[in-house]
Amino acid sequence: MTTYTVYNPNASDEAESGLCLADAANALMTHDGHAWDIREEGGAFNLYTSQFSQNSTLGGRELTRSVVSSYETNRAAAEIEVFKRVVSEDWWKLECATDAEFARWRADAEAEDPEDC
Repeated sequence: MTTYTVYNPNASDEAESGLCLADAANALMTHDGHAWDIREEGGAFNLYTSQFSQNSTLGGRELTRSVVSSYETNRAAAEIEVFKRVVSEDWWKLECATDAEFARWRADAEAEDPEDC
């Protein structure tokens, strides 16, 4: 099973690894108080997201339909398709990579910039 790391590209110490696909997608979409939902409408499962943090003064607004949809015939398969799209996009304030990719990037960065003793 592929596991994922969700991380802040501006803060190397802010990373959560070992996440399954659904948890990684959720971490991206709920960062900083945002909300999301997958709604079945007209034969499709559509991803809805908040435009603003639910913690802000604008956070009480309705969720907005995103460009991510699935036409799978059952909800479980549709969620997998939607979550795969979510973790592959760079729309979020956080970023996502597989654990293997993230570990490789971190090792490469440490090899290029060894700490002085």
